[in-house]
Amino acid sequence: MITENIKLKLSTTTDIIIKVAAVVAAITAIGGGYVFYQTYLYRPVIQVLTVDFTMGMATITYNGNTILIEGDATYSLNGQWGVKFGSKYFDGKLVYDRLELVRQGMVYEYLANPSLTTDTSASA
Repeated sequence: MITENIKLKLSTTTDIIIKVAAVVAAITAIGGGYVFYQTYLYRPVIQVLTVDFTMGMATITYNGNTILIEGDATYSLNGQWGVKFGSKYFDGKLVYDRLELVRQGMVYEYLANPSLTTDTSASA
């Protein structure tokens, strides 16, 4: 009789531990899938509304929000992605000549470039 109670308590405890382990494994798998998506598959959708390369100002739309980009700073869209003006030195002056989508600080795509298109609005 005592051995049956011990087995009953062990099997109940074991069932609870197995269920908790299954829930933890499911949460870990969902979290891993989300991190994989954010790291390897996700790319922000950005629409360039206006660009003024001489003043270093641009207006973009991201996630339904209108955002003003100014100067050298990188505007962070989320953890890895951002938008910034690309520039070069010409006759001792800093000249903005492109709008870049950057991932972890590196150029991923050119959103607007006057030498590539005459239309200053491009959608990514």
